[in-house]
Amino acid sequence: MKKIIIPFIIIGVTTLIASCHTTVSEDERIGERVDSFATYYFNWQYDKAAAYCTPPSIKWLEFAASQVREGDVEQLKAKESQLTMEIISIDYSPDEQLARVKQRVSNYMEARGFGEPPAECEEGIYEWTLVKEKRAWLIRMEAVSYTHLTLPTT
Repeated sequence: MKKIIIPFIIIGVTTLIASCHTTVSEDERIGERVDSFATYYFNWQYDKAAAYCTPPSIKWLEFAASQVREGDVEQLKAKESQLTMEIISIDYSPDEQLARVKQRVSNYMEARGFGEPPAECEEGIYEWTLVKEKRAWLIRMEAVSYTHLTLPTT
């Protein structure tokens, strides 16, 4: 009797474990990468943001970091409103190796660079390009994002 019950218990437990396993979609993976990157980017933690970028993109983060002055950091720390982000859209290239992500960012300090003080921004729309390298999505920067997109309101 025990020999008959044990295989059913094993099959039942295996089925239960397998049914609890969820797969993460590409959209979720990209969304997590972009949100993590943007959190560091808009808090001017460029060294941590670099972990989410392609190697050639790091030069842009280094440049952005070189433009931040101590007074700018104090202004960022004194900001009272909390940074929030939302993914608006994700569009893939036909071969699904490149994605363009539009992200709404609210309550952030925009580092202006070139000796200008940072500006407190209520909301901006940013577009990030991601490339798939060895099954991981990485942000590809081709410049420092000092400006944001303006989307038409409908």
